[in-house]
Amino acid sequence: MAFNYSGDPTDSNLDWVRWRIGDTIENDGPRPRGSTASNSNYSDDEVNAAVTEEGTKGKAAALLVEILATEWSMYAGSTRTADYQEANRQAEHYRKLGIDLRKKYGGTFVGLAQVAPTRVDGFSDDIDAEET
Repeated sequence: MAFNYSGDPTDSNLDWVRWRIGDTIENDGPRPRGSTASNSNYSDDEVNAAVTEEGTKGKAAALLVEILATEWSMYAGSTRTADYQEANRQAEHYRKLGIDLRKKYGGTFVGLAQVAPTRVDGFSDDIDAEET
């Protein structure tokens, strides 16, 4: 998996998109560790493919953030550890950021569903966390 970032977002679309989505440190990217992505970064090919598919670097950043929201949502649903609540916060953060980026740069928001976590507290396993 190739990862390149010059540190100057004006160098290329790749650098600008990485800078915009916070994917600037190799082996310490924004993707969940349990995702299919090795080392939690987007590869150069994935970022460049997003720019090609979306047509602009702003729309590409929005697409990649929408994918982050999906990955964090799936990660949250696959674990019952202390990281569970943090994964839900990350998914919600990226969902909101995706909406903001689509408003700013255009394109169609893919409409990610917001999943309420199920409480696992020893007393019930079928009540959403928002319910009491």
